[in-house]
Amino acid sequence: MPKTRKRGSMKIYVIVHSGCDADRGIFTDPFVEGAFSEELEAAEELERLISEEKERLDLSRFDTEEQNETHWEIYADGYAAALFSRLEIEETELRA
Repeated sequence: MPKTRKRGSMKIYVIVHSGCDADRGIFTDPFVEGAFSEELEAAEELERLISEEKERLDLSRFDTEEQNETHWEIYADGYAAALFSRLEIEETELRA
């Protein structure tokens, strides 16, 4: 008789990047920047990605920036659905 394996789970922290620039025809699907087993590692990577994104973007096109421990977003107020960039840590469970 085969042995049954115990099923377990653990929390992981996934950084998701989403954005849109309708004026330039850029409509990217959300994508994963990385997955981490430690929340602190994810937070450190989020900070690095924010810096990288700020260097890449033409910041003069945006007028609103929001940030907390788990997300960062920059957008044009009143035009946010058509011009934004967002990085967010999503907590999820990995099941074995």
